[in-house]
Amino acid sequence: MTDIYNQHAAAFINVQAFTAFKLIDGNITNLIKVAFKFPKDGAGRLYCYLHILGTPMVRGMANGYGYDKRSAAIMDAVNKMDDKESAIYSGQISDLKAALYNCESKDYDDALRDAGYTILTAV
Repeated sequence: MTDIYNQHAAAFINVQAFTAFKLIDGNITNLIKVAFKFPKDGAGRLYCYLHILGTPMVRGMANGYGYDKRSAAIMDAVNKMDDKESAIYSGQISDLKAALYNCESKDYDDALRDAGYTILTAV
């Protein structure tokens, strides 16, 4: 029988995921979930699955090598979010877009922290 930790490691190979919280109106609120699926060879497409809870999930991507593909992929994903379509969540989408604007200069996770998000690693 395979050790459960080995099963987990095998199931989530080349995957990194996190969730982000923010203080809104005095309440700690879970706002976003993000998962990155890395290419096996390191140079192929990196996919970013971005979900602001309550809105449709979007997928962004980045390919090549020699730069921060995670920041590029999350920017591609956030740019696919339609803040006009999700009127209830348009403020959260706009805030996320503003937080990640030019995130490649400081990495996406630092950009989110600077905007008040708390990031917790999931996988």
